[in-house]
Amino acid sequence: MGYRIVMDYKQNDLGRQANSGGAVLVDGCFYCPALPELLVSATGDQRAGTSRRRVRGIAAQSVFCAFLLMAANIRKIRAYRELVADRRTGEIAERARRRRMSIAEYRGPP
Repeated sequence: MGYRIVMDYKQNDLGRQANSGGAVLVDGCFYCPALPELLVSATGDQRAGTSRRRVRGIAAQSVFCAFLLMAANIRKIRAYRELVADRRTGEIAERARRRRMSIAEYRGPP
């Protein structure tokens, strides 16, 4: 059991601090000089509350579900447009008519 000094940088000390041998000192650690500026300023932005927020939980699932539905609808629309271009829309109408047919009208497979 003992004590440990806990220190953190002040808001104006965050981000790019120095260069040494081509490496960039950012928030107390050395990084590659090709580090994007978005990552260099990430800690300061996060503490200031200006960072981008992530979508999590049920919201993320809802957004993902919406994208899946959109992709499925785009595929269906694309397939229908191909059928229209090939003048085969009668096939679609016949399939839809068969699906709406009641059991009493069913005569077996065509």
